[in-house]
Amino acid sequence: MGMGLILRRAGRGADGIRALQGKTKALGRGGRVCLAAGMEWIQVAGVIDQAEADLLVACGVPMLGFPLRLPVNAVDVSEAEAGRIIRGLRPPHCGVLITYLERAAEVLAFCRELGARAVQLHGPMAPPELAALPSPSLP
Repeated sequence: MGMGLILRRAGRGADGIRALQGKTKALGRGGRVCLAAGMEWIQVAGVIDQAEADLLVACGVPMLGFPLRLPVNAVDVSEAEAGRIIRGLRPPHCGVLITYLERAAEVLAFCRELGARAVQLHGPMAPPELAALPSPSLP
């Protein structure tokens, strides 16, 4: 599995994109990532089941978020169901693991387990752990 960094548009032009580098990591497949520079995207988090995921995809939402392994709050969907939903998504849609995990190896292993191509990190992560996550690459 190829790995890459998601770049989201923040403001206008390359400065806004550079401002987000290193903050949103992603796992790509075959050198592809969910987002390309200069595109605006929406993530809807807290997907509860396949029917809701199908509705979001039909509405054009490209990034479906799944908060899992949280220190607070109940999960919206089981890890097994989230994995089934995420593995069923096709580009330009992708599943986003939302987690408080603090170790790069755990984050990457969980992304692979789920088939998630992106991760949104919420908890603290030490700089060496963050540096251990995939290097940036664009399609």
